[in-house]
Amino acid sequence: MPTLDTYTLPILSPVVTAITVAEIKTEVRQDSADDDTAFASLRDASIWTVEQEIGKSLIQRTLVMRFSPNELGGVLPLWMGPVASITSIVGTLRDDTTTTVDSDNYYLTDDQVVLKTYNGAVWPSVMRPVNGLAVTYVSGYGVTQASIPHPIQEAAIKYAAAMYDEPDKYLDSADLPAEVLRLLVPFRRWRI
Repeated sequence: MPTLDTYTLPILSPVVTAITVAEIKTEVRQDSADDDTAFASLRDASIWTVEQEIGKSLIQRTLVMRFSPNELGGVLPLWMGPVASITSIVGTLRDDTTTTVDSDNYYLTDDQVVLKTYNGAVWPSVMRPVNGLAVTYVSGYGVTQASIPHPIQEAAIKYAAAMYDEPDKYLDSADLPAEVLRLLVPFRRWRI
């Protein structure tokens, strides 16, 4: 089970956004270019919130998730899916040297890295006690907006519109409008 010292760090952010300022402005019936900077901020906040709510990256990007040795079992759950590929798994040893885990020693299934213990594979030993293992991976539906399921895009647009229309209710709150939640429920990753 990941602990507080496990985190996901974006290395490469997507160039394309999951929704556009124009889509939000259409939703709120705004056609002036005066507020484009504010709409861009709402777009970014909405995308981030939707990604956190469903546990998935919308547009593909490279992430790094770090694990401490006490967290290492045969299966490492990756927090942001859908995982397209594993780029590398690198252990940092106590003397700050690194060792790369051979890709023949693990496989990816259901957004988890599984160590092939049945082949005698083991994680690097004598790792740093905190964040000693780094998994670099590509997460997201695809590289274009068209690859994102339409209900997720719709939810992000509606949430940005709600923050614009009712800033006192949604800007400083973790609450999402019921309509947005209904759209996201089928895509939510449930962690047990």
